[in-house]
Amino acid sequence: MTSETLWYANRATGAVCLVLFTVVVLLGIAVRLRARIPGLPRFGTVTLHRTLSLCALVFLVLHITTAIVDSYVDITVADVLVPFVSEYQPLWLGLGTDTGTDWMTWLTITCVAAVLTAGGIRVAHSARAARRTPAALLRAAEGARP
Repeated sequence: MTSETLWYANRATGAVCLVLFTVVVLLGIAVRLRARIPGLPRFGTVTLHRTLSLCALVFLVLHITTAIVDSYVDITVADVLVPFVSEYQPLWLGLGTDTGTDWMTWLTITCVAAVLTAGGIRVAHSARAARRTPAALLRAAEGARP
């Protein structure tokens, strides 16, 4: 396998990882909120979440392997396991982002925005549920009195 092939494989698996992990997080939040994906029963959403999680892990292993094997940049196992210690662009390598092209930058921004939005929805839903819970408990306790 040529160095150029490894370089392209590394970038491709990284982009696929970014998208897959974003979808996994979004599905995880959807499962937690008991949301349904049109055309899928609720257990289908859970199954899809688990399946895509495993696929994302496989692509992550491929991404890490190609990064270590590729001789274009010297990335060691320690660089993979301990973020921000690499001699080659420690900040960007530690974050796992690739800002070399506009499309990858926009893909990253889109994925981060989607996760932040879904996380905000999840937090708002939890806060709303927390406000309702004490009132519901109080009503239940008052209703139980003789």
